[in-house]
Amino acid sequence: MNKDILAIILLNWNNPDDTLDCLESLLVATENIDCCIFLADNGSDDHSLQKIKNTLENKAVAFSFYQRKESHFVPVIPNGEEKVCLLDNGENLGFARGNNVVLKFALEEHPKHFTHYLLLNNDTVVPPDALVNLTDMASRHPGFKVWTPLITYSHNPEMVWNAGGFLGNWGDRKYLGHKKSRDTLPQKGFRQITFVTGCALMLHHELPEQGYFLNENFFFGEEDYYFSMQMKKAGIKIAVCFASEIRHKVGTSVQKVSSRNQLALYYIHYLNRIIDMKNWMAKPVYAVWKTGFLFHAAFDAWWKSWYSPADMLKFMYLLYKNTRKKQQVTRDDFFGAKELFK
Repeated sequence: MNKDILAIILLNWNNPDDTLDCLESLLVATENIDCCIFLADNGSDDHSLQKIKNTLENKAVAFSFYQRKESHFVPVIPNGEEKVCLLDNGENLGFARGNNVVLKFALEEHPKHFTHYLLLNNDTVVPPDALVNLTDMASRHPGFKVWTPLITYSHNPEMVWNAGGFLGNWGDRKYLGHKKSRDTLPQKGFRQITFVTGCALMLHHELPEQGYFLNENFFFGEEDYYFSMQMKKAGIKIAVCFASEIRHKVGTSVQKVSSRNQLALYYIHYLNRIIDMKNWMAKPVYAVWKTGFLFHAAFDAWWKSWYSPADMLKFMYLLYKNTRKKQQVTRDDFFGAKELFK
């Protein structure tokens, strides 16, 4: 591999406006970078795909287009040297699997071609120098195989959402710089971390080539926690680049599903985490930890929104019951959560 080439993966689901905002910022931010933007629609039912295609055509942005059929992508508009590759996943595969099929497509279509793969939320906006700074830092520090930019709030870029963070020992993690002023963190350089969010996760090409992908046992959420635990166990180093910043419209995708029922969101979050921790704890330790964690989860949800005692008992019971034998959180679990707490 003679030069750095970046693959950027965006996933759209019923959110073409944010996706197009992100894409427009990427086209500017990648003017001085060798890259390809893989933009995949994840089974939208709001004509997202057509709107994205129309916008690309109206702006005279050359693109290729593939449709996924029987687990393979079939070219509709042949591939050339276009900077944008538009993909139709054909159904809602969830966040982890939706990204994975695109990542595997990029690996198969362009073997040994890309230096890094950046998984990026579509509800982000990328400033002009963000990717130049991120890829430059990664190339100068090859010992770190996973990178994240600093992430600020879109509505208030002076406030940090996170700059990655740190894994705890008991199913917890702490964001670096969360809800602090941008000035409280360095303006340049990098810092080693142990947790990286799926909002903006850049992988060295060696990782997917070695079989490291997002965990598809989780339809939405938790894939970043599992991935970070994998990296920790494998001794693979993660870092945040402070000179690279993106802006995030936090919570857009989740709120589109359960905007009226916050308790359903808490339920999915803790269902994910309790099931995930089966992978990382010995059974006797897990049994004790789970009991305490159920009370922690209930108190956390109650404290934020003051739900009724009946709601919280139901919340704890469902978490206990549905984490006993389950090894994954499916699409039905995710979309059905709001029906549990009407």
